[in-house]
Amino acid sequence: MARSKKADIESLRQALVIIGVLIFLPFMSFSFFHYKKLKKMYLSNSNAQRVFDSGLLMKCIVYSAGMIASTLILTFYVTTRVPPDFINYALAVNGIILVLGIYPIYKMAQRVAVRYLGVIFNIDTKIMVIPVDLANASASENLRLQFLRRMGECEEIPVKEITNITREKGVNFYIHGAFGSRQINFTNKQKRDECLMALQAITKISRGGDLGY
Repeated sequence: MARSKKADIESLRQALVIIGVLIFLPFMSFSFFHYKKLKKMYLSNSNAQRVFDSGLLMKCIVYSAGMIASTLILTFYVTTRVPPDFINYALAVNGIILVLGIYPIYKMAQRVAVRYLGVIFNIDTKIMVIPVDLANASASENLRLQFLRRMGECEEIPVKEITNITREKGVNFYIHGAFGSRQINFTNKQKRDECLMALQAITKISRGGDLGY
């Protein structure tokens, strides 16, 4: 009996590894095709400048992979701890979790594409394209899971509508205007300053004071 249970656990572990691989392949495909779509929308103009932070991309990939791996590990742990009489119920719940996880995985893959795109400055149209600021949402929007729906979106901001720029002490800065405030974050000061210089090159707005934190 013990040997049979051990064999079942090993089979389940192998099945979850296979599922993880099968999830990873579509994940990268979703990211690739979404990036191609974004590139066609925002980088088809040769007179466009792109500021790309590889650190943000890796952070996004690691976070997404961690979420997927944690879910698979949790399902494996729970399934191996339930009594044999309830194993079918546990497998059914795991199946439901995997099905419900398809949409979040799809949106996380899109977010990877958005991070790879970076920040775009269209010199001709004076449009700044940034990843949607997911933190800039109301409580009701968060309850409606708007942050999940918008993970794969970019926002177009006319440079002429930017009235002020403030910089954090760290690696982020904010743009302000009639549209509200948007945070633009990076993983190092070099990329942050590169983005600031690109923005200031197409606008007369000078950088405001540091926020001091």
